[in-house]
Amino acid sequence: MAKKVKVLLIKQEPKLGQKGDIVEVSHGFARNYLLPQGIALLATPDVLKKFENEKTQKKEKKQEELTLLKPVLDKITSNGLEFAELTNENGQLFGSINEDTLKKNLLQKYALNIENKDIKISVKLAPDSKNIIRHLGSYKATLSFHQFPEITVDFPLDVKALKR
Repeated sequence: MAKKVKVLLIKQEPKLGQKGDIVEVSHGFARNYLLPQGIALLATPDVLKKFENEKTQKKEKKQEELTLLKPVLDKITSNGLEFAELTNENGQLFGSINEDTLKKNLLQKYALNIENKDIKISVKLAPDSKNIIRHLGSYKATLSFHQFPEITVDFPLDVKALKR
């Protein structure tokens, strides 16, 4: 009869579970595969205590980041962003405004460093616009955070003609 051991998964393993799960596997499987590949650690009291401490620290750090983020998001919601761009006589921009442009503008105006995947632009012009603004007008942009899925912020986005 094979001896079973408990291991703490430090990486996701498709047939065993998610990171942080404690699973019971055969001694040989743990010794020959999980431990050498760096997928799991033996679930000793010290390892479990260390893992719980790290988990608590990550949770506290995330809460601290969220506390610092809230005032900035309130400013963005109330003030929004304004762009002054060169246009032709039909009101079409020479160039465009996309997620990358918004990211740079948010960093410059609000000191908010975010990733492109956190920004979504709601454009009600054409279904094929692919989150790119090419005309003057007022739009709504949505900011959602990968690390904080519970937070989404809608803010106004005004595109005006640059006066020459």
